[in-house]
Amino acid sequence: MHLDIKAYYEITKSTPKYLKEMMITGVVKPTKKPDVDNIIKIIADSLNEVAYKDDKQIVACSCQKFYASEPRVEIVISKLNETSVSEIKEGRKK
Repeated sequence: MHLDIKAYYEITKSTPKYLKEMMITGVVKPTKKPDVDNIIKIIADSLNEVAYKDDKQIVACSCQKFYASEPRVEIVISKLNETSVSEIKEGRKK
């Protein structure tokens, strides 16, 4: 499975207009916490038994941080054309 995460951070009201535009267009990106590895960990763990059986099924992952007028997290989970070791072993038993 491939896990694609996009985390959108709020732009504070006190941010100057010129900087807001740069943040919205992606010229300036958030360098604040949490780190992307921590974002991946919390989301992957929280989706266990919800979106997939276990996060060990994730073999590829991408995570990006952006600014937006509405803070949110967008997650896309894709099944890859992959074969697990257990599937190979089962196929050999037949």
